[in-house]
Amino acid sequence: MDCCYLCCSPHFLHYLLYDIPWDVRSEWKSYKQRQKEHDENVKQVIKRLKERNPSKVGLVCTARKPYIAVGMRNVDYKRARHFEVDLSAFRNVLEIDTQRKIARVEPLVNMGQITRVTCPLNLALAVVAEFDDLTVGGLINGYGIEGSSHIFGLFSDTVVAYEIVLANGQLVRATQDNEYSDLFYAIPWSQGTLGLLVAAEIKLIDIKEYMRLTYKPVKGNLQEIAQAYSDSFAPRFGGLDEPGAIPEKVPEFVETMIYTPTEAVCMTGRYASKEEAKKKGNVINEVGWWFKPWFYQHAQTALKKGEFVEYIPTRQYYHRHSIYWEGKLILPFADQF
Repeated sequence: MDCCYLCCSPHFLHYLLYDIPWDVRSEWKSYKQRQKEHDENVKQVIKRLKERNPSKVGLVCTARKPYIAVGMRNVDYKRARHFEVDLSAFRNVLEIDTQRKIARVEPLVNMGQITRVTCPLNLALAVVAEFDDLTVGGLINGYGIEGSSHIFGLFSDTVVAYEIVLANGQLVRATQDNEYSDLFYAIPWSQGTLGLLVAAEIKLIDIKEYMRLTYKPVKGNLQEIAQAYSDSFAPRFGGLDEPGAIPEKVPEFVETMIYTPTEAVCMTGRYASKEEAKKKGNVINEVGWWFKPWFYQHAQTALKKGEFVEYIPTRQYYHRHSIYWEGKLILPFADQF
């Protein structure tokens, strides 16, 4: 089940009234139709850039409205740049290559769209940012990190190719070993200053249907909490530098929530098959339903009842923070219907 974070804001209304209907329409289209639309939209971007007269107009920026952004960044800079390029149509998953394990997507494709397509195939991005509506473009041009980043790095580290339209209207494909390799390494964190991202190819990994999640309470001073967090993904044992598969004791996902200066809960996750999850005695928790408590509150229960293990459907685990603590501040009763 999809869930979006509760926020009485223009961003939330835009997500509810515009993003979700657009995503549904996109998924009804064939990949051939999406590629055709992509090619036409790229032509429009190139045409727009070639209309620009640098001596008469300001610098280039996207036409994305400030209230659509997830972050709190001040966007007054756009008022000083007068040449806007509209990228709002770049919202399609263009291809899922199950042989090469590559997803080719447009920059405004969000995490919810991708997981809806890939999870039924037992595939996923190596780094899946938790909120449903965080976009590929934002995670590349900005900063993307997740609970699997201790293994795979930042979101941008999982990208194998960028399709960029430069300020002169030239379309290029940048990879780590072609003639545009310098651009490939410069794009992450560039905030869109080097070109307009129109597509990206991102690595996929094999996954299983469930996440086996262990909640471990930690009590002590901040140094002890920090050590517990470090130990959760870098256990103090040998063999971490050996080539090959991830060592068995290193979890695939790690996360720690600190509730007070002396209390925290460390969580470690590993993929599990549905056969394992449904064995007698195992607890399955579908955290994505609207009536479930906020995930941070659910994790907090470990402070009272001690360490416990449960199985969460993998896609629901990915988006466990789409209903998150700020929602509790805005609508305190929203998880009590």
